[in-house]
Amino acid sequence: MSEKSEPNERLQKARFQHKWTQAEVAEQLQVSPITVNRWEQGVTQPSLFYQRALCELFGMTDEELGFTRKKRQSASSGQRRSTPPLLPMSNFTVPLIRADLVGREQLIQRIVDQVVIYKGAFALSGLPGVGKTALAAAIGQQNQIQQYFHQGIFWISLGERPHLFSILKQLALKLGLSPAAIEQYNDLAGLSTTLHDLIGESRMLFLIDDAWQIADALSFRLGGPQCCYLITTRFPALAHAFAHEHVVPVHELPLEESLAFLYYLAPLLTEEHRIAIEEIIQSVGGLPLALQLIGHYLDIQARSGQPRRVFTALQTLRQNIEERLRLTEPCVPWEQGLSRPFGSSISLQTTIEISDQALPPKVREALRALSVLPAKPAHFAEEIALAVIHEPFAVLDRLVDSGLLESYLPGRYQIHQTIADYATLARKDNKKDIRIEKRLVICVIEYIHAHKADEHVLEQDIETILAAFEAAYAKDMNEELLKGVLGIATFFIDQCYYDLVDIWFPRALQAAQKLGDQEGLAMMYLKIGISAERRSHFPDAEQMYLQGVAIAERAQLPLLAQLLVRASGIVGDMGEYVRSLTYLERGVQKAQEINDQETLCMALLYQGETADNMGDYEQASLLYQQGLEISLQSENWWYAGAFLQDMGVQAVRRGEYDQANTYYQQGLEYAQRFQHLQRQAALLMNIGMVAIHRQRYDEARKRSHESLAIARKLHHRLRISSVLQNLGMIERIEGNYDQAERYLQESLHLAQAMNQHWLINETRGELGLLALQQGKPHEARLLFHQMLIEAQKMQGLQLVAQAYFGLAQSAAAMGESIEAKSSGHQSLELFQQLKDAQQYQVKTWLEQLRPL
Repeated sequence: MSEKSEPNERLQKARFQHKWTQAEVAEQLQVSPITVNRWEQGVTQPSLFYQRALCELFGMTDEELGFTRKKRQSASSGQRRSTPPLLPMSNFTVPLIRADLVGREQLIQRIVDQVVIYKGAFALSGLPGVGKTALAAAIGQQNQIQQYFHQGIFWISLGERPHLFSILKQLALKLGLSPAAIEQYNDLAGLSTTLHDLIGESRMLFLIDDAWQIADALSFRLGGPQCCYLITTRFPALAHAFAHEHVVPVHELPLEESLAFLYYLAPLLTEEHRIAIEEIIQSVGGLPLALQLIGHYLDIQARSGQPRRVFTALQTLRQNIEERLRLTEPCVPWEQGLSRPFGSSISLQTTIEISDQALPPKVREALRALSVLPAKPAHFAEEIALAVIHEPFAVLDRLVDSGLLESYLPGRYQIHQTIADYATLARKDNKKDIRIEKRLVICVIEYIHAHKADEHVLEQDIETILAAFEAAYAKDMNEELLKGVLGIATFFIDQCYYDLVDIWFPRALQAAQKLGDQEGLAMMYLKIGISAERRSHFPDAEQMYLQGVAIAERAQLPLLAQLLVRASGIVGDMGEYVRSLTYLERGVQKAQEINDQETLCMALLYQGETADNMGDYEQASLLYQQGLEISLQSENWWYAGAFLQDMGVQAVRRGEYDQANTYYQQGLEYAQRFQHLQRQAALLMNIGMVAIHRQRYDEARKRSHESLAIARKLHHRLRISSVLQNLGMIERIEGNYDQAERYLQESLHLAQAMNQHWLINETRGELGLLALQQGKPHEARLLFHQMLIEAQKMQGLQLVAQAYFGLAQSAAAMGESIEAKSSGHQSLELFQQLKDAQQYQVKTWLEQLRPL
């Protein structure tokens, strides 16, 4: 039967003597008035903490306030103990860490707000050296935190092998227990229970630093619902086990904050050092501990007064991994709150080493193997990581749980640069290194070929692929390097990675030469030629194709057909149609022999464009229709878009603008659906031309700029030049002569650099029309005369007709009516022969021409 509760008249009397209400007492103790009422009625007795608080409030002893001490059973000894006497409590025990927290202000405030609102358990998780301890200490030093947790903020340092009972005893002292009372306990359980009762409903914050085991961290969740706990740990799984959804990942500092941090630590560094400093920041991945050690080191060098020492230090830190890892400074535990032995030093090497040495041998070897993969911010696929470490999933999982490997996305991981550097230096066995790198190369080559149609996969693994290529090149793995580069060549070209093309295509070509691989050589000449063609380097492209042709002919390779057809296209683009047809005929014959449908589509496109340029529009139309039919049947959408584009150009020439727009829009739909950027740029330009013919100049300008943006992104000089010519035409028509001149001169410069004769002469024609509108007929005549001579050499009848019309207008402007009529009629005859809609413009002009 339970004892009947008795009112605490002494407590009530003390309150009356001070003329306080229950609410006023409750406010001073930060409890509810109901709680004070229950104490006075004897329903509950205050915890030891509140007993002491009431004694201090009223200036009386616990006996004078009527608090009876009940005996409690010790959990360990079975003996009864009296409640120990209390000492004055040391409420705030946060270490006084220096405020080297540049760039963390917003994160600190966010955590402070969450702690105050939600209370409960929180965790800061991140890499060794990322600044978790400093961050936790800074949180404990915030005014908002100290005001809210005014009853106590306690710092508990754990580490890898904490002596929990000793730490608990120290905490008991801070909470107010006397040494004699503490010595009565000989285990965790009894002391923990007493501390739990002592804390009661107090509002306290416990900062638990460097937790390695969940059981250790949980040992210090001693308080009631008003308490809050914040742990720091390098182990993500431990953080989530302790704090669940209230885990705050602590990341490295971005570049600008890293720069600010270093300049804060070493204020004598100047802007002239910035480039070197940025490289050093990248080499340590913005890790705060690394930046702190580097900043202090550079500050010492700068204060020597000798610029040479700063320069030497910067060079050493940029180039020497070992020097960065082993930079050391003394560790002061009571300043830094670290669970390190007194008198020890701190460095990146020792900080990472603590985690590394806690791993089993197989997992440590796996970490060393992963250092061959690219470091953060790059990330790598799980299947590649498993192939490199040559171990099961469990080993990879253990590395993630250790905090040394970061989970980035499902199936993808990251390793920080400093950890990769540490693991690289720890690799001592050269034979093992070779085996690891070979596994990387072989795995990545297989990966490329398995995913070569998936641009997204290749894009996100580009750094890993390049690391494998570097390893293959360094180890003279020629067969693997050639296979890998050929597998990714189309991706490099389509994504305009021309800097990579210029490095790896020649190296792969060299590998094929060393191997004596004739097919590999021919393929590499083809890929180099396509790359040159995409960049509008036409002479270089032709040379590469013809070298490939020579090899393919000797070795009787099926690739011969494609090389010949591509060579014909390049020669045609340079305006040499007869030579182009020679290559084309041979290429078509070879393609038909091996039933190469894609090459036949390409051949039909080039045949049609050559016929078009030579004025045989009917033949060109038949070839385009035939090619479109084949490309649609074979679902070759790139060529379908190309044929639709050329058919649209023919429709424009006939003045059938609605039909042209239909062709262009259909082609654009294919190009956008399959992300053919080169074709998109071309079709947007053509849609802009239709708008020009319809005198919709705002629309034409918009479409032209869209096309130009894509062309510049692709570094496609031919398309850039073409679009600039169209923009020049728009500005000329609208009377913006200076802007028109700028566009057209840039277009002409690019066309001349490419030796693209058709485009050169089209642009000369536009410049001639601009000169006429500006009242410069002599300048216009010179331009049109140059255009005529070259167009006749090219057998480009459309250009010839346009040149004659320009000469006619120039002559008319100079009062030479006979010459104007003669040139005008020559132009009209050619346009009529070509069935070109421009014939109507010329005819109208001639009818309006009057003798001067």
